Amino acid sequence: MMAKHKWRPFLDARAWAHEQRLRSATQWRELHKQGALPGDIPATPYYVYRAQWKSWGDFLGTGYIASQNRRYRSFEEARKWARGQGLKSNTEWLKLAAEKRLPEDIPTNVQQFYRSEWQGIADFLGNNYVATYNRKYRSFALAREWARAQSLQSGTQWREYSKQPGWLPRDIPANVASVYRSDWASWGDFLGTGNVGPGRHHWRSFTDARQWARAQELTSDADWKRRIKQPGWLPTDIPADPRKTYGAAFTSLGDFLGTGNLSSREYNWRPFHEVQIWAQEKKIDSLTEWRELVGATKEAWPKDIPTNPDLVYRKSKEWKGWEDFLGVPRMAKRSKDEERLRHELASVLPEIDLATRNIPIVGARTKNVDLCAPKLHLVIEFDGNYWHSAPESEARDKAKTQMLQEAGWTVVRIREHPLGLISSSDVQVPTKLTTFKRTVAVLKHLSKLGYVSQEAVAQYEAGGRSVGGANASSVIRETWMSFEEARVWVRAQGIKTQRQWIKLVNQEGWRPGNMPKYPLEVYRDRCATWGEFLGTGRKATFLREYRTFEEARKWAGAKQLKSRTEWVALAKLEGWRPEDIPSNVRGVYKSEWTDWGDFLGTGNVAPGSHVWRPFMSARQWAREQQLSTRADWHMLARNKALPQDIPASPQTVYEEWAGWPDFLGKTIKKNSTTP
Repeated sequence: MMAKHKWRPFLDARAWAHEQRLRSATQWRELHKQGALPGDIPATPYYVYRAQWKSWGDFLGTGYIASQNRRYRSFEEARKWARGQGLKSNTEWLKLAAEKRLPEDIPTNVQQFYRSEWQGIADFLGNNYVATYNRKYRSFALAREWARAQSLQSGTQWREYSKQPGWLPRDIPANVASVYRSDWASWGDFLGTGNVGPGRHHWRSFTDARQWARAQELTSDADWKRRIKQPGWLPTDIPADPRKTYGAAFTSLGDFLGTGNLSSREYNWRPFHEVQIWAQEKKIDSLTEWRELVGATKEAWPKDIPTNPDLVYRKSKEWKGWEDFLGVPRMAKRSKDEERLRHELASVLPEIDLATRNIPIVGARTKNVDLCAPKLHLVIEFDGNYWHSAPESEARDKAKTQMLQEAGWTVVRIREHPLGLISSSDVQVPTKLTTFKRTVAVLKHLSKLGYVSQEAVAQYEAGGRSVGGANASSVIRETWMSFEEARVWVRAQGIKTQRQWIKLVNQEGWRPGNMPKYPLEVYRDRCATWGEFLGTGRKATFLREYRTFEEARKWAGAKQLKSRTEWVALAKLEGWRPEDIPSNVRGVYKSEWTDWGDFLGTGNVAPGSHVWRPFMSARQWAREQQLSTRADWHMLARNKALPQDIPASPQTVYEEWAGWPDFLGKTIKKNSTTP
């Protein structure tokens, strides 16, 4: 039981609580968590002052009464009030409740509270509204007769009109196809337009349809798609999409139209690896550049190389993404964008030194920068919205800018939308811009700052495309050190785990510029696990071979742990657990697992395996404790004052459960009527 404590008298405690102007029990608990309660005022006043306790509303001074403690009007009086409000639906009733316009003695959930007298929301509100599923509709023939008189042309029009209040008679449903499904044929039949649904259409034979199509002398698929949109051009018995209608008879639109053009799947393409070699010789680095190449060399494009290799080779499972196809090392996307932008800006601003990435700061660490023009004392940083959106990133960027400015440098940050500007020299650029458009935006900003002439910017913009792509491509492809060099370097650092790597990798200046932040991504073809890369030999969890359950349980029992909590805390400590015993024992050994008491050897029984006292006996014991509320019971359970064979959550254990008032022996107050 709880230790004796000298608490402040109830009236004094309540007076103090009123002074705090709290609005709810949640705010009271928050006050307790913050340690803001006086030592002589309890965190659980409802338990300590249970003899005088009325409600949280009384204790905090809000006047609020919990729903289960309120006294509501009788059903007849609540209904009389509701009918006087002129409401038309349950939605309007709920809106009234949400706006807190209900009297305090009328509940929001009237259907539930007055369930023994409830006859429907229409009866309660006093209108003639009938729920959809209870309505009686006119026959299909009469509904169709009315619909045809409206001169509608399609199901779409019907749906639009049926949304307008008052347009539909009350005995005609909006969802006619569903309500009249046994009589339904099509919208053309129901509206009288004569249009027939695709599944019921009588199409011209494939041979006749193809003969007609070839007679139109169309020259391409695009011609067909354009012409079928023209009203009246396509006969009603020829489908707009012959591929779907004629199945196996249809081979390609080129055959159907007589143009001889083949579909992608009919071409005899080169093997994937040959196409990949051809693509990598072009030294392009992205899907955007691939599309530019396709557009620029359309006439000379090899007939046996697809322009959409991702679609052609996907089914063969050879396709692994554009970076793999183009032979581009896997880097963070932002790194590539940054590298391309560096070379574009350097092509216009010759003072930029692409080789300078570190700036020495007197009395501080050397600062790594994205782009530097030493002669101009200018630093340019590219801040992508993915890596720089967190509050700590913005604080770090501000601190770096300030340090460089104090050292005599002008810092221009290119902030990707929606990132805000840090200083007046920064510029914001939209997301998903091409390298060329992004460069133009930055050059115009640098021109305003006096670093680039307007003539130079205009000359670059007139070119209409990026000019530094080849140089950027070479740098991107040669960015990282070889796998062998990377592995030698990282092993020399003495790093043993992925966690250690993550902790160190973000420290400025620790990692060489050509060492990737995500080595398993970049060197994915050479190693699959951190154990291989770091040289520890450790395997990923899903690759490990563990001891048998019996062996693991024997080892765990020897540790004399008392609970799951102890196991979880110790399992996180490096070296405490053998490599062949998992931390997640319950998951790994799920087929043999019973409970923690069995695994640790404590003998504690899991709730699902417990033999509980019968309900009647447990209820009798509970009533003898003379508790007032469920909260009192939980307080008893938290203080471990329950017998071992009585559960802390009896409502989840006993099928005979009839509610807390019944279990604790408290009578439920009847609803009283309003005088």
